[in-house]
Amino acid sequence: TATNPTEIVAMLKDSMRRGDFIVTPWPSLNEKIKYKTSNPDLFLYKLQNTAYKFSFLFIPISLPFIWLMLFWKKDATLYDHTVFALYSLSFVSCLFMLTSLSAQWVSAGWAFAAAALIMPVHVFFQFKGAYELSWFSALWRTVLFCSIFSWVIVFLFLLSIIALGVTG
Repeated sequence: TATNPTEIVAMLKDSMRRGDFIVTPWPSLNEKIKYKTSNPDLFLYKLQNTAYKFSFLFIPISLPFIWLMLFWKKDATLYDHTVFALYSLSFVSCLFMLTSLSAQWVSAGWAFAAAALIMPVHVFFQFKGAYELSWFSALWRTVLFCSIFSWVIVFLFLLSIIALGVTG
């Protein structure tokens, strides 16, 4: 099995070239997918470009999960959750840029490991400050959000981007 991103991308491109990338129950969609993935480099470039353009999809995708952790809090409105999500997206975008730049001087593995440690710390302090939660309350929400909800959110985002890339 591939462990580094370069190997994963190479395996993905080989799979696309063979035409066994995705098979759906809809023949017309299968043809569209086969056509779009016939040039894997172009498809992945367009997918990356689509992800960049639609990164704001993270906000509406995140809102139900943020609400689920705070629905009992009467003074927390949809507006508060939207600001929370927007602030998180901004922080992660800046952190990603800083990580990419720092990977020029230190090992990329170390840079991304540091970013992976910084994100939950940020989420903890953001929960604590934005919603005026106790340490324990902010901690369990951070653990739940980072260990389960964030992965579901990323999966839904990637699914949306792939759907936009294939159909667009």
